[in-house]
Amino acid sequence: ILSCNRDFEAAKDNAEKVYEELKDSNNFNSLMLYQDSEILGDFEDFVFENRFNFMNCLPEVSKMSECALEKLYSPFTYTSLEHLDRDPFLLTEMEVGNYIETLVSNGTAFNPKENVLAREWNGSWYVMLRGILSAEGAALATSKNGISEIYSVCSKHEKNGQRFVCSGMAFHSHKSSSAASKEVTVISCVSFFAVLVLLLFVFRIPVPVLLSLASIGVSVSTAFLFTVCVFNGIHVLALVFGTTLIGACIDYSLHFFINWKANISVNSG
Repeated sequence: ILSCNRDFEAAKDNAEKVYEELKDSNNFNSLMLYQDSEILGDFEDFVFENRFNFMNCLPEVSKMSECALEKLYSPFTYTSLEHLDRDPFLLTEMEVGNYIETLVSNGTAFNPKENVLAREWNGSWYVMLRGILSAEGAALATSKNGISEIYSVCSKHEKNGQRFVCSGMAFHSHKSSSAASKEVTVISCVSFFAVLVLLLFVFRIPVPVLLSLASIGVSVSTAFLFTVCVFNGIHVLALVFGTTLIGACIDYSLHFFINWKANISVNSG
């Protein structure tokens, strides 16, 4: 999530407001705005524990000793020297340095500024806010997913030239899912009203339509109550089979009323 404003302080302030509103949400496993020394410390601990696994080749011992000695007496190092007794060749320092060099050469154009990642582009400042969705937040079929919450929170702060730019697979999936849901809703509504008009045109009176809907309502209510009482929930496959039964119910209702209206040899359906 990028907080965009022509003024850096405003962009950072709005990013902090969004961060404060989202950081305690159950829709996120983690949310990151500030770039403090703890992040590098956690990474250093990870590299130290796995320092031998990161070695893609074994350099000469003399060169390793010279590099370690040079780093040891250097006024600046990436890592602390508290593990020197267990890491005399400073493999942790070597790998962290390689990681930072790779990050600088291949990473994004964002740089640390006042404890956040920021970038100025085309006269506007962008402050980066990163997060990882939880299983609950990634459930895009629900109305209270993480992406919907992000849009809801960000929209409240989009004023006075402030805007937010969101990027990531989850946002694209949410947009596709929302568009598909709207299309299905429109198609379903149009189909329902078209069938309703057709039935009213054929029978001329609303009684067959109302009785067919009543039979479906009684059937759905009965099936729902029995299923919930026995299984404490409804499986998606039950809904799929239920739609086929609804179709059969409609078909038999129409057969009944057509025979009732069109067959002159009988007095009723």
